[in-house]
Amino acid sequence: MTDQPTDDATYFKVADDIDTLDEVNGFNKSESVHALTDEPWADPLDEGGTDDWRGQQVARATPAEAAEWRAAYATLLAAAKKATGDLEAARSVWEAAQGVATAKLRDAYADYAHVHEAIDRRLDEVSDLREQARKAERQREAQAAAAQAAAAAQAAEDAQAAEDAELGPRTWVTFQPNSSSRKISPDMMVPVIHLADCPLTKGGEHLTYSNDYRFARKAEVQDVLLAGAPRMERGRATSDRLFTKLCGRCKPHASLEAALGETYLAWRLEVESAQEPMPRITAMPKALKLHKEWNNPYGNRDGYTVVSDKYYTEEKLIEPHEKLIGWVVHIEGDRVVSQDHPEKLDWLMAELPKRGFAVRRVTEPQRYGARLAGTECKTAVAVRRMTAHEIRQAKEDAAATARYHRNGAQG
Repeated sequence: MTDQPTDDATYFKVADDIDTLDEVNGFNKSESVHALTDEPWADPLDEGGTDDWRGQQVARATPAEAAEWRAAYATLLAAAKKATGDLEAARSVWEAAQGVATAKLRDAYADYAHVHEAIDRRLDEVSDLREQARKAERQREAQAAAAQAAAAAQAAEDAQAAEDAELGPRTWVTFQPNSSSRKISPDMMVPVIHLADCPLTKGGEHLTYSNDYRFARKAEVQDVLLAGAPRMERGRATSDRLFTKLCGRCKPHASLEAALGETYLAWRLEVESAQEPMPRITAMPKALKLHKEWNNPYGNRDGYTVVSDKYYTEEKLIEPHEKLIGWVVHIEGDRVVSQDHPEKLDWLMAELPKRGFAVRRVTEPQRYGARLAGTECKTAVAVRRMTAHEIRQAKEDAAATARYHRNGAQG
């Protein structure tokens, strides 16, 4: 059987009914009902001026088909209306029956409520008894734990007292960083010595999961003091050695000197004799506290400056940690290192040691010719940072001189 257009076929608009069977799910793939209207459509290729993305729906039908399909749709509407009406009637009956049943259930519980409430009170009573029992058990456990801790602490204290009586007190705490506490800065991976009551370490010595902090007596602390540590680079030890540090908070210096004597003093001398390099040239005025006296090349202001040490360095007339400082004058726009102001160099010789810098005269290099070679340089002096030992010695000498003058004045 073919379904081809016939001469008496006419195109009609088609509507989609989505309401008639809206309570029925999945009755066809679109869950809508196609209904043939009685509005004819002249050209099936004309989609019509509509916003519907599909265009106007149209379908052909012969007069017999149109009559049959419209009658069938009317029958569907009537059947759906009747089914809906029957459902509404049944729903009304159900809701009425449900209301009656709910009222009866409420009346039944009203008669039983006093029993429920009595049982509820008894349940609370048992719950309170159980909570009281749990609380009492927790208290007993806490008391037992406290007693056990106190006994353990007393035993540890007694053992420590006996050990201290035999070996001497544990005066210090050493911090020895391990891999888990590795810092980015290389000089953080060195031991640190604290006094035993230092607030920075207190409690850390007793941590069972870490051995970073350890009590130390004379022998142990001397080993840690002298050992130092290698400087770390990207997590690996290098050949450079770093000195052990002493805590700046609790300051164990005096206790170490009293306990270790010459060993400590020799270690301190080695630490404090380390020579620090001079500041960068741009930082030199601030470091030397010569802001006002420093040469300003842009303002044509005479002043001190760093002068070339190339030939002095080549002939080993100055050390790598020294810089040559001279006095510069501006003459008609030219910048000249002056030989005519010896008092400027004498002033540096007298003043810079008070500011933590050692100053010395140097001789001229062979490169400057036979006339000047070996003679004292008239234009610059060599300047370096004083070591911590030199600064300490200077302070001690000044204090001794002050005491001498006081005693002399009193005499």
